[in-house]
Parts: sequence; structure tokens; C-alpha cells
Amino acid sequence: MSLREAKVADLTTLAGIDPEAALIAPPPPFRKAPERPVPGTLVEGELPEDTARFVLRLPESWNGGLVVAAAPGLLGERSLDLYWSDFCVARGFAFACTDKGARIGFVDGRFVLPSGEGCRIRRWYPRLKALAELASARCGRPEAVFAVGVSNGGYLARCAMERDPELFSGGVDVSGPLWRADEPTLLRELPLALAGPDASALDAEYRPIRALTLRALLDD
Repeated sequence: MSLREAKVADLTTLAGIDPEAALIAPPPPFRKAPERPVPGTLVEGELPEDTARFVLRLPESWNGGLVVAAAPGLLGERSLDLYWSDFCVARGFAFACTDKGARIGFVDGRFVLPSGEGCRIRRWYPRLKALAELASARCGRPEAVFAVGVSNGGYLARCAMERDPELFSGGVDVSGPLWRADEPTLLRELPLALAGPDASALDAEYRPIRALTLRALLDD
């Protein structure tokens, strides 16, 4: 495990915005820039026995709370800086975020999705839990630990509340999908729904799903 720790004058994006954070930021009318710098400790590195990277921000004026998150999609550990981190550290919460151990590559201007055992969905939640345990140890017994996330990170926040209620005090799931190994998921349902009413690939069991999904997409 490789860790870097430093005292910094500002933990917020007033010190600079990561390009990936700009992709996930709330719309401007709902985004408020930090009012002042938040000094504290910045910890960066990789999770124990893993390639997943994380960042932990611990304000000097810590309120005893810890918020942990997993990046949406396959973005990096700084992708939620504008969405969650600024809001949390400005209010005294420690904030930590991990990626999923896999980074999107680019070849000839196109996305190339990573592959391999370390990229599988079943590895995502253990990484969030490992982050919560590592960050809790570094902060020093937080009074409460909350899981938050957007999209695939939202799914993991829900996993946290369902699987480890003794570790997590609560959480917020924003737009999280539902991934299940043996039941229909978004990757199976949505392409079939969008294929159209005459799609030969549409099984009879999915026709009600297709009808409901198209109605949801088309109705205003």
C-alpha cells in the first residue's frame, strides 16, 4: 500500500478543479463555490493489496463525521470533488473517495474499457468498504460514517447501507442502477426496450418492460 500524506492550506476546489470533477458537477444554478479555504490533511494512495486509488480529506476543524464515496462509472477518485467533497469538508466532515481500480483508456480518440478480474462489478463494493475502514482508522474513530454516490457510486452507497449497517450510519444514493448477477439489469433491459416494437430479439418476458420503459422515455 502506497500512501502520501500532507498538511495543505485548502482541501476544496478553490485550490484547483480536476477535469473529471467538472464532468460530474451539479448544474451551475445548484452548485455553490466554497466560501473560504478549508485547511487540513490530504491523504492519497492505493487501497491495501489493491490497485484502486483513493483520496481522503480531513479538515482541521473536523466535526467527527466521515463521508465515503466511490467514483461514478469508471472515473477517478477526484471526480466527486465538486459534487460532494466541497460540500462536506466546508461543513467539517472528512471526505474520502475511491475509483474502481480501473481507468478508461483512449485509443485513436475512442474510449477503451478496461477488462480483467479487478474490474468486475463484484470487486466494487469491497473497495468502498475497505476505504471506509481505512479512512475511519486514519480519522480516529468517527462518530458517524455515511456512504454517498452518483450512478454506479450510488449503487455502492445502497450496498453499504444494506450490507454493513453496523459500519455505515446512513447514506445517499443518487441515480444508482441495480446490478444483480442472476436477474435482469439495465444492460439487458434497456437495449431491448430501445430496439423498438418489432425487434425480433425482444423476448416475450420483456415486452411489458419494453412498453413501460418506452412510455417513460417518451411521455413528458
